[in-house]
Amino acid sequence: MRRCRRDFWKAFGLILLCFSMVSIGLIIGRAGAEHFQLEVGASGGSSYTAKIYSAKDTYARDKTADSNFGSSTCMYVEAAPERIYAFIEFPLQSIPSTANIISARVYFFAGDTVGYPASQTFSRIVSSWGESTLTWNKQPTVTSLNEATVLVPWLNGGGYVNFDVTQLVKDALEGRAFGFRIKQVETKWANMFYSTKEARFVSWRPRLEVVYELPVVEYVLSISPGGSTDPALGAHSYAEGSIVRITAYPLSGYRFDHWELDGVLIYENPLDVLMDRNHSLNVIFTELES
Repeated sequence: MRRCRRDFWKAFGLILLCFSMVSIGLIIGRAGAEHFQLEVGASGGSSYTAKIYSAKDTYARDKTADSNFGSSTCMYVEAAPERIYAFIEFPLQSIPSTANIISARVYFFAGDTVGYPASQTFSRIVSSWGESTLTWNKQPTVTSLNEATVLVPWLNGGGYVNFDVTQLVKDALEGRAFGFRIKQVETKWANMFYSTKEARFVSWRPRLEVVYELPVVEYVLSISPGGSTDPALGAHSYAEGSIVRITAYPLSGYRFDHWELDGVLIYENPLDVLMDRNHSLNVIFTELES
C-alpha cells in the first residue's frame, strides 16, 4: 500500500459551503377594481444548489481487517491485490424535505491512478457507522438498490474527479442518510485514493453538490375600491418563513374596514402575513358617510 503522497496537492481556492433559502416572490398586480396578486417563487419553480462537505470519511482494508483509518488524509479504493473500500457521509439536513432533486454530484481531489481506467460502484449505506470505529470487520450495511457505477479516468499526477449520484441522494432523502460505500468493480490491480475531510486545504476535501427545485406557492391579494396597499404594485422577493407586513391606505372619503385572510376577518392594520403556505387575502374599504 502506498502512503498518501502529499507533494501532488495543489490549492485551487476555497469552496464555500452554502445553504440556499427559498426565494418568495411578492407580486401585487392591479386590474381595474380589483385584484392584486401575491406569488411565491418563480414560475415553474426555483432552482437552488447545496454544496455540502463530508462529515465522515474513511476506508477499510481486508489485509488489516481490524485497523481503523478514520484520521487519514486520504482514502483508498482497490480490488487487487487486496480489497479496500472507501466510506463517506454527507449531512443532508440543509435540503428541504419538499425539494425535487434535479442532480447530485460528488467531487473528489484524487491522487494519480495506477492501473486505471477502472469502474467504481457507489452503494448507499443503510446503517449507522463511526469514522473512528469502522474497520473491515466492522462495516456498515449497504443496499444494492440504485447503485451508481462510474468510470474513473486515468490521472497522471492527480486532479479533480466528479461522479453522478443523483438517484442515491434521492433515495437517501426518502429514508435515513448514512452516506455511500465506494468499491472497485474489476478484480484487476488498480489503485486510486481520494483526499478526505482531514486534507490540508478545503478545496481538496470531498463535497456533494445537489441541485434542487422547490414548489411554487401562490398568494392572492384582492382589494375593493377605495384604497391601496403597501407593498406597492410590482414584484418583491422574500425568504420562506419570513413575515410580510401589508398596510392598507384608504383614499380620501374611504376608511379601512377589515382584511379577510383565508376567510378569517382581521381588523388590525397593518397586517403581518407569514409566508409559509397558500393564502387568500382580501382588503375591504368602505365609503365614509357624508
